Amino acid sequence: MPHAFAVAVAHSHSARGGNMVVLAASVVTRNGKALVSRQFVDMTRIRIEGLLAAFPKLVGTGKQHTYVETENVRYVYQPLEVRTPWPSAR
Repeated sequence: MPHAFAVAVAHSHSARGGNMVVLAASVVTRNGKALVSRQFVDMTRIRIEGLLAAFPKLVGTGKQHTYVETENVRYVYQPLEVRTPWPSAR
């Protein structure tokens, strides 16, 4: 499983789908902890943390998709592999 994910969280304003509004763009750990997040709509910290915490449970291992959906939210993501740190300058 990847070490982290780049995630965009989107929501549809209508019950029939249609246009999606991006709620947030984030980098989260595989456990759903936000490392950095930028919200594009007014929402509480608890709300975005809850959405991001739910994300890893929805992503199955070995899937080839780059999105998962719930009834209210679509997560578009890119798995990230953490590499060793940059060599220190001498």
